[in-house]
Amino acid sequence: MGSVITTIGTGTNYPAVRIPFNFYYSTNFSQTLYFPNEIGLNQGTLTSIAYTNNFITNLAEKNIKIWVGETDVMDLSNGWIDPETLTLVYDGTVNFPNGENNILIPLDVPYTYTGNNLVVYTNRVWEYDYFSAYDRFYGTNDEGSSRTYCISADDVLEPANPGSGTVSDWYPNTTLFFLPEARGMLNGTVTNETPTGDPVEGVEVSIVGTNITTITDASGHYEFADLQVNTYSVHLEKVDYSSHTEEDVEIIADNTTTVNVALTATTSTPTSLLSMVSAYPNPFNKQISISNPELVERVTISNLLGQKVKEVTPNGQKTISTTGLGSGIYLITFEGMNGERTVRKMIKR
Repeated sequence: MGSVITTIGTGTNYPAVRIPFNFYYSTNFSQTLYFPNEIGLNQGTLTSIAYTNNFITNLAEKNIKIWVGETDVMDLSNGWIDPETLTLVYDGTVNFPNGENNILIPLDVPYTYTGNNLVVYTNRVWEYDYFSAYDRFYGTNDEGSSRTYCISADDVLEPANPGSGTVSDWYPNTTLFFLPEARGMLNGTVTNETPTGDPVEGVEVSIVGTNITTITDASGHYEFADLQVNTYSVHLEKVDYSSHTEEDVEIIADNTTTVNVALTATTSTPTSLLSMVSAYPNPFNKQISISNPELVERVTISNLLGQKVKEVTPNGQKTISTTGLGSGIYLITFEGMNGERTVRKMIKR
């Protein structure tokens, strides 16, 4: 499986702040955010990072450190992402030749990226010497982004708490090297455990320990088209049927795993509060309306890959705004006050 190489930032401009490494001071720290739409990958293993320098000094075997992590924070206007939440992925020496060069840094510890905002935290490890003001890296100005936070000093700073720094719209031109995560598919059919084995529609099928869920169609069929290679437990549930969990379901790269399940109908029909809840219109546009919202504790909206895109606590409100959702088919999961859950398939125009 080949690498996915993503370059973020272009041109030969010099940032207003000295990032990612500042050799004009004895030490520096900087954090920069990189966003999912720039990375273009839902999941993958980050193996290397590269920057472009243009130095007049030939700097050999300079000690640096790099930490990586993810966050929901959209800018660094409030300062550092807690360094204790980040993973040290490089601790060693790097050569920074004079002239214009692509500085490739293979990571000591590859980082598993899961699709959130990526944080890269860089450090020029303190040394007594400092060098030319013309030893710079190329960068890009993302006006209004506040996506970088940095500090430089001649004193020793602590990585866990380097002190108050400067926020900037600039970021270093950066190339990220990923190995895509191996993926596989899971599908199957859910039937009634009777001699006729009739298909069961509307069964909620979920991957235990994740937010990934779907529902069976009129043929009792379900499908997860894009699962990370792993071994999962798969839970199946529907009102009036005994729930079932299928253990040790193995997803194999570039293969389809099929798990068919027969559910047993319960002898007595419990009262379903959510049967009194309806969602409309379908298709919907800017909002979904809910009848009897006081019976609903939580509403979760997922795409057909089972990825959660919105979660709402109605608090008796009769409408849910969907202006941030693109057109397509969505799975709407309603969770009742008594823990009951039901899933509806709805379309946004």
